[in-house]
Amino acid sequence: MTPIETQEEKELACRESDGIVVSLRWDSETGDVSVLVEDSRLGESFVVRAEPEQALQVFHHPFAYARNLPVHKAHA
Repeated sequence: MTPIETQEEKELACRESDGIVVSLRWDSETGDVSVLVEDSRLGESFVVRAEPEQALQVFHHPFAYARNLPVHKAHA
């Protein structure tokens, strides 16, 4: 379920547990860091933007940083 990596965007780390995939991503063009969370059971996903110095913290605890973020539902 993890999206395909683009030339600009690189996956730095990924973990999966109980249908939830968490991916730490870095955009080499902009330097932006984000964490993508995908729940295959519910068909939902969200992205948390992270400051580079907090990237690992956000990767390990994305739900703590996800308050008030829009959740995207997969279309069947």
